[in-house]
Amino acid sequence: MIISLQDAINLLNIIIEPIFPDLASHMQRTTYISLSLARALELPEDRVRNIYLAASIHDIGLLAKKQREITADNLSNENLMFHHEEIGEAMVAGISFPPEVQSMIRHHHIHWNSQHPDEYPLDNHIIHMADEFDLYLRKCPKDFIVNADEIINDFLMAHSDYPPELIVTLRKLSQRDAFWFRLESQRLHSVLKRITPVANMLMDSQDFLEFCLLISRIVDKYSSFTMTHSTSVSNVSCKIANLMGFSLHDQTEIAIAGYLHDIGKVHIPLAVLEKEGRLTDNEYALIRKHSYKTLEILALIKPLKRITPWAVNHHERLDGGGYPFGLTARDLDLPSRIMAVADVFTALTENRPYRQGMAAQKALTILEEEVAGNKLDGDVVDIVKRHLDDVYQCVLRV
Repeated sequence: MIISLQDAINLLNIIIEPIFPDLASHMQRTTYISLSLARALELPEDRVRNIYLAASIHDIGLLAKKQREITADNLSNENLMFHHEEIGEAMVAGISFPPEVQSMIRHHHIHWNSQHPDEYPLDNHIIHMADEFDLYLRKCPKDFIVNADEIINDFLMAHSDYPPELIVTLRKLSQRDAFWFRLESQRLHSVLKRITPVANMLMDSQDFLEFCLLISRIVDKYSSFTMTHSTSVSNVSCKIANLMGFSLHDQTEIAIAGYLHDIGKVHIPLAVLEKEGRLTDNEYALIRKHSYKTLEILALIKPLKRITPWAVNHHERLDGGGYPFGLTARDLDLPSRIMAVADVFTALTENRPYRQGMAAQKALTILEEEVAGNKLDGDVVDIVKRHLDDVYQCVLRV
């Protein structure tokens, strides 16, 4: 698998948007403003790329706040914003981003001090200005270009703690019609895809696997009932694939499918996802939607075509009794069967807020019952049985 960094960022935006559309919009507009400033300043291309990447995920820490709603109004709320920079830096830990990117995420709310002008790099101040400028624009009347001079003057009067060259550059940008028209666009994500500086930055399967760790953290943090579920399914499915003799490349791609298998849950109401008691028929119907939504999301990213069925099919069963398509044994390849077993085993053995996970042997008994009922693949479950302790160790417990 070869996937561009831009495709990975697009996937991130697609996942965040249904949960917090205002936050997704804010991060996209901050990215566009940051990119515009960096290019107008004629910064070296490696710095432009780092600024673009950091701006794309600068507020990622807000997703760990367990906030039920993040809107344009509370994006400036001190309680919500408290420590989100440090949380964001922690969320990207373990991912091979340049250290400059991690620094920009950690320090994107710093203020420029004329007494210590070099305390932080200019790149950090670019994201700070872009972030505050977008939040300011959200309070302005639409048709920005009509009031462009007034907007810039009032913004800089209220926010003057930026390096002088940034103030000059923002004023220059404000003279370009396209700058304002793009900021008003309802399809800014499409604009960013056209002008991105990272389109030619390619990731192989191992690189993208690291990026998927960030995606899984977002999906799992959406619901406190599944805080480490996606990571555990990835671990378990990869371990089973290893034990079944899959190549290292295929193990990595199966692990990616594990990370992504539940991304469709961002379209399911939290009240349904986090209900402790028995679901009603209507609620169960909503839950069943998530695997189809996973398909809709992954289908938008062409390099993920091979692993998409593996992620989507984790609730399909050999007898045709699963969902969303009611596939049968002849339709389900081995990676899809592994994913189904990994999902069930993880769900049974991981801790949830309302119950402790089952012991490994008890979970194995249930898997064997599913094999007897022609639901799960017997060969895959037999691998789990023969290496039960090793597989059980792959499930994270918090």
